[in-house]
Amino acid sequence: MQRLSWWFAPSAAGCPTCSARSERAPGRPLTALGLVLIASTPEPVALYLSTAALAAGVALQYPALITMTVNRVPERERSVAVATFTMFFDLAQGLGGAVLGQVAALGGIRATSPRRSAP
Repeated sequence: MQRLSWWFAPSAAGCPTCSARSERAPGRPLTALGLVLIASTPEPVALYLSTAALAAGVALQYPALITMTVNRVPERERSVAVATFTMFFDLAQGLGGAVLGQVAALGGIRATSPRRSAP
């Protein structure tokens, strides 16, 4: 097994403990598991399974994060809070791939990952 990639490790470590006082977010452990598995395995089949775990975790976190957002604002500001949360979540999801694509276009596919291939 190759060394654990530092790229995903901080996010994986922080997922289950984002806030001890927050409402339940069932996707956190699954998201953390997906990130750890992505960081620790170079095998394609394992990467597909790891990505599926990560995607399921994010899908489970989204409703919990929306609920936490709505519960923390006054009722008259809830529509603005949901719109703001959704806008930034979608912006991050959309721009992340586009930015990484530009990094790959400018620096080559190897520039998108801190992993080094064996010589």
